Amino acid sequence: MAKNRDAYQQRNTVERHINRLKQVRGLAIPYDKTATIYSAALRIAGITTCAAT
Repeated sequence: MAKNRDAYQQRNTVERHINRLKQVRGLAIPYDKTATIYSAALRIAGITTCAAT
C-alpha cells in the first residue's frame, strides 16, 4: 500500500508541474519558433515554476 501512495504522490507532483508549464503563455503557442528557442523557453519556464514553489 505504501508503494502505491508514493507512486501517487510522485505522479501528482509531475502533473501539477506540467499544468503550471501549460499556463505559461509563451509555451502555449509553439508555432513560429525554432526547436532551440522553444526548448530554451521550456527550460526557463521550468526553472521559474520550480523556484516559485
